[in-house]
Amino acid sequence: MTAKLRQILSLSFVRRLVKDVDLDTSMIVKVILLVGLVLVISALTPSQNQIPRHFEIGTVWTHEDVIAPFSFPIYMEKSEYDKEVQQAKANVKPVFDKITIGEHSIDSAASLSLGLQRALKLQIAVDRERNRTARARDSVALRNLLQNMPYTFSVTGWTYLTERTRKNRAILNALGNMQPLIISVLSHDYGVGIIDRPRSQVKSNVIVVRKDNSETPLSMDAVLTLSDVSEELARKIGPVLYNDTAAARLVARAVVSEVLPNLSYNSVQTRREIEAAVDLVPRTVGLVKENERIIGRHDRITADIKLKLDSLAKALSERTGTADLILQFLGRLLMVFVIIGLLAIYLFLFRKKVFYSNRMLALIGVLLIFESLLMFFAFTTQTSLPLQYLVLIPVASMILTVIFDSRLAFQATVAMALLVGAMRGNDFAAAFASLSGGAIALYTVRDIKNRTQIFRSLVFIFLGYGIATLATSLQRAEDASTLLTELSLIGVNSILSPIITFGLLIFFERVFNITTDLTLLELSDFNQPLLRELSQRAPGTFHHSIIVGTLAEKAAEAVGGNPILARVGAYYHDIGKMVKPEYFVENTMDPTKSKHDWLPPDISVQVVVSHVSEGVELSKKNHIPQRVADFIPMHHGTTLVAYFYGKAMRRPFAKGDVSEEDYKYEGPKPNSKETAIVMLADSVEAATRSLQDKSLENVEAMVDAIVKSRYEEGQLDETNLTFADLTRIKESFLGVLSGIYHQRIEYPGQKEKLAEELGSAPGPQMAAQIEKCPSEKAEPSAEKPGESREQPEETPRKRTKTRPSDGSGKRSRGK
Repeated sequence: MTAKLRQILSLSFVRRLVKDVDLDTSMIVKVILLVGLVLVISALTPSQNQIPRHFEIGTVWTHEDVIAPFSFPIYMEKSEYDKEVQQAKANVKPVFDKITIGEHSIDSAASLSLGLQRALKLQIAVDRERNRTARARDSVALRNLLQNMPYTFSVTGWTYLTERTRKNRAILNALGNMQPLIISVLSHDYGVGIIDRPRSQVKSNVIVVRKDNSETPLSMDAVLTLSDVSEELARKIGPVLYNDTAAARLVARAVVSEVLPNLSYNSVQTRREIEAAVDLVPRTVGLVKENERIIGRHDRITADIKLKLDSLAKALSERTGTADLILQFLGRLLMVFVIIGLLAIYLFLFRKKVFYSNRMLALIGVLLIFESLLMFFAFTTQTSLPLQYLVLIPVASMILTVIFDSRLAFQATVAMALLVGAMRGNDFAAAFASLSGGAIALYTVRDIKNRTQIFRSLVFIFLGYGIATLATSLQRAEDASTLLTELSLIGVNSILSPIITFGLLIFFERVFNITTDLTLLELSDFNQPLLRELSQRAPGTFHHSIIVGTLAEKAAEAVGGNPILARVGAYYHDIGKMVKPEYFVENTMDPTKSKHDWLPPDISVQVVVSHVSEGVELSKKNHIPQRVADFIPMHHGTTLVAYFYGKAMRRPFAKGDVSEEDYKYEGPKPNSKETAIVMLADSVEAATRSLQDKSLENVEAMVDAIVKSRYEEGQLDETNLTFADLTRIKESFLGVLSGIYHQRIEYPGQKEKLAEELGSAPGPQMAAQIEKCPSEKAEPSAEKPGESREQPEETPRKRTKTRPSDGSGKRSRGK
């Protein structure tokens, strides 16, 4: 009972521990990922020895002189050895055992003609019998007779024999008298030898016939098969059956079905002969003595020298003991740990957001394992082709660039290039080519605007690999054919890499729930269904979102955020307003008339606040990525809808019944630079539109007040924005707003020219417009929305001076 209780308690403790662990940020998970990645890559790394593993005939040896540390045999080239083995197997003759066939077996086969005679007689009798009882009796006897025969006739064959016999009764007598002929033919054929399989199954032209202790080689032309016996028998009994060739073949097949071959294939002995022949094939072609010089530095590698170097590497591998294997694995483990560790240090120091996200680390790990698998198959495949150029390093480089950035991708490319060189036996040329190809590939997608631009990297990948390979090839004095082979494989790599990148990028976006800049750029297209619908149903909100996007993009650039994410988030932050656009002032033609005038404030605030939840639902329905959908609730945070709260407070006897929490957005608060910037840009855009005097001083004062208010309300507490960031954000806002609301220059004579175009006697209203031209000509379209937004904010603005954002921010738009 106590043990069981302990088990239950331990299980509950483990469950609680796992439940409390945040898998995306847990340091334990990071350690598991690192250890697992190092172990997997180390296991995929081939073991090394003192001799470089990869060298080609015709190249120059650039390493130190190689002296044989001990005597060892020179092993034959594997392809040549395999060829010799196949030749040895082909020279082995199949073994057949000769079996003595007794006369009773021959007589049994010959007597089949008598059974066939009786069956045909019964068939004719059944066909002619009119008495039902007699017909039934003969039918039973015929059926039993045919079932006991070793050969089963087809319906067509049996019908043919019956008809021929009915027409020529002499055939029945011939069947009864042909036993001596059948015995003669079979006796002769048994003397020659009948094998138990078709000729097509015997691969040799000569077989060995064993009987007792003697072996006799025979040509396949000197023995017979059952098919040969059947044809010979048909020729012999044809004249007896009145030259009926078809009937003779049917009878011969029936007789041969009872014939037993007297030459039986001995598979066991044949296999032994093949194994013995293979064992006789020599594996070596010479011997290298101890202290013999195999090759010197700057010597050209010939076919013989390559055989000696390969043989030395094999001899060293065979002499490696268990302790040496363990030490080699520890060395590989340490090497991989250093390479991966350097990448991890870079992430910790310069990409903390990636380092603290286990999901992102897992993605990088998957790419590294993918490349390591390609390296493993390329470097362990027995071929003379330079398969190191088929390790698709550009795939990982481009994916990491698109998902993260070019600097992180370059660091990962360096790590993968080092792994290529390490797995290929410390081959600098392979590492250099991989680094060059991967680096050029990632730079081609650094500023990618759409997915199809991935394919433009094809040429640059080829150039990156090609130039690096040409450099090392010239250094090694490789011949033209070797260089051409390398360039051919590089061409395959440059074609495959963009195609695989295109597919894997979509895969990683879905599996790891990642929103890349490519996806954001696609979402920023105004032809996207959701944005197009927003522009049609709520044009004022759409125009507002565009301006907020411009403000947010500039501010994100200023503080080192993601400007594309900020702009796209701003485009979608108010999509919920298209559900009830008429309840928001920017979408009304007459701002002096509002549907909220006829609603109580508690209902109005529900309508206004609901645009957040409705926007979230629309984002889910239209599969908007979560990073973009977060802007919908976060751009309001937990701010107060001040206008309707003030309206509720002004009702008689309402102060005790009105709760401020009922007039706040549910949040959450912004949790990133980008969402916080959109919150500020949204308030700033709405407030500056409501200003009648849009001088730079007034706009700057409004921006300062809004940023200060949002900070004091604690809306920016969950972001990592600093005071310096807030200053840069305000400066970027002012730069954009000054471009939107700048003063126009009045050109001489423009009023008179406009009056002439409009007519000699304009009305009072038109005259007023002319008086404003041109410095204020563009203002009415901007002032009308501003006036409507200012109207519901007068009370909150007078109520408190410490929260200027409440009086000039989003509440002015009925938020």
